Amino acid sequence: MSATVDNTEANASPPKEFTLRSTIALIGAFMALFCTLGFQNAFGVFQAFYHATILRDHSEFDIAWIGSLLTFMIFFFAAPAGVLVDRVGPTPLLTFGAIATILATFMISLCKELYQFLLAQGILLGIGNAFLLCPAMATVTRLFDHHRGAANGIMIAGSSIGGIIWPIMLDQLLNKDGVSFGWTFRIVGFVVLPLCLFMVATIRPAPKTLHDSDREGIELSHGESESDHKAQGAEGPAAIIKNPTFLILCAGLSVATFGLFSPLFFISTYATDQGLSVSLAFYLVSMLNGASMVGRVSTGFLADRYGNFNLCFLTIASSGLIAMCWTKATNTVGIIFFALAYGYTSGVSPSDLKKNPPGPNTAVAGHVQSPNPVCRPALDARVEGGCRRHSLCRASNSVSIVFFSRIARSCRLTHSYSGLVGTPISGRLLKHGYLALSMYSGAALLAGAGLVLIARLRQNTKLMAKV
Repeated sequence: MSATVDNTEANASPPKEFTLRSTIALIGAFMALFCTLGFQNAFGVFQAFYHATILRDHSEFDIAWIGSLLTFMIFFFAAPAGVLVDRVGPTPLLTFGAIATILATFMISLCKELYQFLLAQGILLGIGNAFLLCPAMATVTRLFDHHRGAANGIMIAGSSIGGIIWPIMLDQLLNKDGVSFGWTFRIVGFVVLPLCLFMVATIRPAPKTLHDSDREGIELSHGESESDHKAQGAEGPAAIIKNPTFLILCAGLSVATFGLFSPLFFISTYATDQGLSVSLAFYLVSMLNGASMVGRVSTGFLADRYGNFNLCFLTIASSGLIAMCWTKATNTVGIIFFALAYGYTSGVSPSDLKKNPPGPNTAVAGHVQSPNPVCRPALDARVEGGCRRHSLCRASNSVSIVFFSRIARSCRLTHSYSGLVGTPISGRLLKHGYLALSMYSGAALLAGAGLVLIARLRQNTKLMAKV
């Protein structure tokens, strides 16, 4: 039966993927990441602004809980959003996410106290972003198969473009035009509103093609029930979750996440402490995110050539070493160089771990950022081998590439807890100076890189092997 199916797949021409409908949906997904992970990547701007103005009576540690709670809610609610997108489709979830995101944005404009920011910018905005982000990414993985790498690259670029544009926009409104904080966020809300309407209108579930129907009919006609195929598809995820290499990899990425966001969130406050202007401090966040986009694209190609695990280890270890050099950047040129270097290496961040199709792609992100992750393909090969014959299993595989399989959800949940406490720890360490913060961030990243290296050596002990 396998030979018959394989011959049928070889003879059938793949359907055209970049249709008008799929392209518009891809643009909608780009906008989703622009408004969610892109805005999250700009939190360093708010960290500096809140500490200098509205929340000046609170410590960096207290303010950091806003950004860490936002990160936690995005990753944590990725799990239920991933379950629901298969059951009800993307449109209801996008509608809920759009309403929650817009409501949170306008509520932030009214905030005066820390607890209000935690509720509006931390919890409500995080939940809304999760229900915008997950359906958009899941839909793109289902619309594109042969060109998934290119589609993911375009989609994930939205987070980096957002990380570039949002800080510049906020700087112009707050520091140049003298717009109040309340009206600045209302303007942000009016910008996000039409983008959310566009997402809801354009991101639609992929139609079931004749190509898929024929293939499914061929398989089921050979006497195999749908339940048999589902059982076969379930074996792969169960085996991978019990795989020690996968568990070590998840542990390494979670440990690295503890220190990942520290430079992103505190680069602006560090710059102002070194005597740089507030405007330049805002622009440093844009520079860091711009460099991360270049890193995501370039390492996507390098991973195909040198191996996913190898690139994952090298980029995390490089981020750790650069983070430890943070306080040696004491002038304008040095701080800009640090932002660009860290942005480039952290573009392939633990928080963006997912299966890496050929070509440029990331993480979302999450920054958060996010984060173009490069480690999962070797572990997923066995799962794909067992699942690729049936359309239901292929659909499940597509979603697992982003967040929504049991495997991805388990890894994402561990990252969410790391992201929740990692940044407040950084804020607490600031009372001992930025040297303590840089050592903490670098040590967490290097410890995570060490665990990723162990997972890599379990795959192949030869140092020069492509893994």
